Amino acid sequence: MLAGGDLSRRCAAALGSLGALLSPDRAGDLLALLSKVEGEAERDALREALVAVLRGDNDVEGRVAPLIAAYPSVPKPAKITLLSALSRLGGGRAFDFVDKERSAADAELSDAAVRALADWPEERALETLLSIARTSSQRTQQVLALRGYIRLLNQSEEPAASLLPRYRAALEAAGRDEERARGAAGGRASEPAALEPGQAPSFAHAE
Repeated sequence: MLAGGDLSRRCAAALGSLGALLSPDRAGDLLALLSKVEGEAERDALREALVAVLRGDNDVEGRVAPLIAAYPSVPKPAKITLLSALSRLGGGRAFDFVDKERSAADAELSDAAVRALADWPEERALETLLSIARTSSQRTQQVLALRGYIRLLNQSEEPAASLLPRYRAALEAAGRDEERARGAAGGRASEPAALEPGQAPSFAHAE
């Protein structure tokens, strides 16, 4: 007889495999399952399956419609999963929806929305993340936003020199205290003013 943990892992593995088997028009089947599963591992597996399935649709803006449509009617844990899925799929429509959800009255949903924005794959999130880092009253959200902001800067293909003002803005948002700035950045930060021309600041990320 399988122990609970083993059963959960096998269930999650089975759910995750659906992403390679289904076409985008079957996303609704996965969404129906998302409302029924109870374990975090199963929800995570369904998220990855949903993302894999929907990436088969090249319509970046249209493919997120099923997730947005399902959001109001699913339980809170599933809502958090959908926010994370939207951040993996990207696009303007998904971004606007997730950004709106950071104003949710429920603190868990608000935090989940900020986490999703911090994981956003596109530079469209930069200004929003900097704004959160500067203005949020929640320390957790500030740190999440700052880490996401720095991650996107580090991934940018823009010349390092053109990014220096944005790195300075990140340090200012973290606070003037050096240790606080480094902690918010998730590691060590080079002070932009001290850099050689063309050298990008170095930020190490925390998970």
